Amino acid sequence: MNTKDWLEKYIQQNRPSFDVHKAPDELWVGLEKRLDQKGQGSRFITLSVRMMAAVFLGVLVCGAFLGKMYFSNSTQGIDPAYATEMRMVEDHYSHQVNLKIDEVKQHNLYDSEVAGDMGQLDKVYNELKSEMLSKKDINNEDLMREMISNYRIRLSLLETLLDKHRKYEEEKTHTIY
Repeated sequence: MNTKDWLEKYIQQNRPSFDVHKAPDELWVGLEKRLDQKGQGSRFITLSVRMMAAVFLGVLVCGAFLGKMYFSNSTQGIDPAYATEMRMVEDHYSHQVNLKIDEVKQHNLYDSEVAGDMGQLDKVYNELKSEMLSKKDINNEDLMREMISNYRIRLSLLETLLDKHRKYEEEKTHTIY
């Protein structure tokens, strides 16, 4: 005979003797309170899951709306593929320039003269970009080439500044020894 079957049979045969013992009322009150708390917690979890879904949906809708505004305002009437390509080029080169500027600043080389040169290059770049967007001619290879060239000039300027600084530091180190 199986242990489970034996135990079940024993409990059924001796049930009246088990019913003699009653749990104290305080124990039942404590159990009821715990069950009530768990019931409230599950409602909170259900509510928070719904709230999270609503927040996620709200963020998604806002993101789509802002994305539509961002792409449509500055590039309205322009082929989206070219607009995306232009943004990718801008993102890539501006990231590279920002890294170099940070490096130049770390060596305390970013003075008013460098800032002025970078400002002039920025101004020229914005004029090129403005011309491209106003003409809705984003696939104009000459303008795009000039814009990329502008970024490359900035990078070259910063790299030259860093190279001169490295050579100066090297000479200073060799002179000491």
